[in-house]
Amino acid sequence: MPIEVSADTLDYLLTEGKRADHMVDALVEMGEPGLRVYASELVDALRHLDKVGITQKGRVLAHPMCVHVALNEGAVMVRRSDLRVQAAVRLRDAGSDADAPAVTVDFAGLRAVMTDLAKERKRAELAGLVITIQPAATGARVTVPDQERTTLPSPVQARDYFGAVGTTEIATRMVQMSTRDWVAGMTHALTAAYDDVTLPTIEGVAIEHERDRVRFVGTDRHRLATSGWIPATVDEGDLPGMIRIGYQHARAMLARIKATKAPVVTIGRNVSGALLVNAGHLTVMVQEPRGMNGVSYVDNWTRFTDPAPDADGYGEPIVFEPAPILEWLEKAAQWASEIEQEARDTRCRLVRELREAGHTARHAEREADQDPTVKRLDTTAREARQVDLRVWGTQLVVRTVAGEWLGDLDLADGAEGERWLDLRVRASYLADGLASFPTSHTIRLTGRSVPDPSTAPWMITDSGVAPEAQDRPRYLLAPVILR
Repeated sequence: MPIEVSADTLDYLLTEGKRADHMVDALVEMGEPGLRVYASELVDALRHLDKVGITQKGRVLAHPMCVHVALNEGAVMVRRSDLRVQAAVRLRDAGSDADAPAVTVDFAGLRAVMTDLAKERKRAELAGLVITIQPAATGARVTVPDQERTTLPSPVQARDYFGAVGTTEIATRMVQMSTRDWVAGMTHALTAAYDDVTLPTIEGVAIEHERDRVRFVGTDRHRLATSGWIPATVDEGDLPGMIRIGYQHARAMLARIKATKAPVVTIGRNVSGALLVNAGHLTVMVQEPRGMNGVSYVDNWTRFTDPAPDADGYGEPIVFEPAPILEWLEKAAQWASEIEQEARDTRCRLVRELREAGHTARHAEREADQDPTVKRLDTTAREARQVDLRVWGTQLVVRTVAGEWLGDLDLADGAEGERWLDLRVRASYLADGLASFPTSHTIRLTGRSVPDPSTAPWMITDSGVAPEAQDRPRYLLAPVILR
């Protein structure tokens, strides 16, 4: 129902609104308490926080649009959250007032101000430049020396949010390890990690622990990548069976932690039990996926794919250079994409012709799906995304299931003798597995000779790693089983 307001009342309200804003300006001029940070550190912090923020059903959430700045135990904490992940950067205090209130400010606006400032001034000049952030009637005021004060908005619904999402201070340390090992382990596990939240029991990366070591594991039920055991400081008393991090958050976290160049990564929990990952000045709070906590990914996957996971009987390894095969697999993927595009074009043409002939849309689409040409192209494209690997003498031959010959290469060891290999796998899975190892290394491909080498998973490792080694990265790949 509309509300009628007289002209005098409206003028009064507008006048009082302006007066309130002027009062805030006056308080700022009189020395309203403010937060002060160094410009160079704030620029770096906003760059770290740039990737935190999600969209939900095409709508940008309000909270990721804001950044929260507050004093925290002698430092200034800058935080941003997407409701599942909260990232915080700890900055040096450049003389903030002890009673300075926390400020929630528009992230894009603050980033624009600092980006423009970084373009105008040299890095050395930014290092000694102090930025003051103070509350305003509708948001926050950012003061840069020798420049006009900038007022940035703050959505009302986000102002009280950051006080409820939990602290980013680690109360219980669970795992501590070198950043180099953390990055290497997470990178390798992500090559096989499941990226769909609709299956939360295996989504993301699991960090399994055992006494003074941990390993990173990712699986999508068709393949499994494990970093091997990595030395770490583990607190068994507070660590559950495993730590799990969702796929998208693991990828974003990997990029952020690599950028910090911190020597050590610490995983722990805050007082509320939320999972925290800290690297230098960056702390990320993560909501763990649900399901399968405490169950080893490796044991569970091996039981699923290999009828006799504990049996001996690894076959003779196949050792080769991965670079040529990666090129062939890329060519096969491109060929499959071209066939899929041809199938889509053919289907669209048939639907259009049937619609012009008077058929309903549903009938036209059904008839197009059953067209022999479309079905043949779909089958060919599907077969082009699967490859056969075979050993003939001292050569490894690679071709698609559709019959396209991709290439052959001499085995790296050049040994004569009986070595069996007749493996059919998805080309993209094989490419991911080979690419997860340095291309300058030779690759060892090993399969079990019992109970059935055509169905048991094959293992990809560096050529210098024995199949039973547990302390080096491995990539297990299940063959394509044709029924």
